[in-house]
Amino acid sequence: MALDPAKLSLYLITDPHLCANIGLEQTVEAAVKGGVTMVQLRDKHASTEERVALASRLKPICTSHGAVLVINDDVEAAHISDVDGVHIGQGDVATTIHNAWKKTIEDGIHTGDIYREGISTKRAGTD
Repeated sequence: MALDPAKLSLYLITDPHLCANIGLEQTVEAAVKGGVTMVQLRDKHASTEERVALASRLKPICTSHGAVLVINDDVEAAHISDVDGVHIGQGDVATTIHNAWKKTIEDGIHTGDIYREGISTKRAGTD
């Protein structure tokens, strides 16, 4: 999926702990109704499985309002949940690539596609 930067005007970074009183889904719903065009699911303490579960609840909300959903630093969760992408911070690149490489080796999956996608994304000017 190619992202049109012109359509990405307001970016929400979620934190399930800070949204606990209102609820993550309710927070995201209100944000996308209010004009947020990109949502980053960020939960540094969640497991991949927990991120996939969260993404499965947020994806329909984002999709129904035309917002993009990405997962922070978890390539596997982004792939499994079929969200629009993964956010990898500059300081997290080496760790994220290492973890994706390690996981794909354990699973016997070819990692070339992950690498090529990262390179093509970088060449396209995204970060």
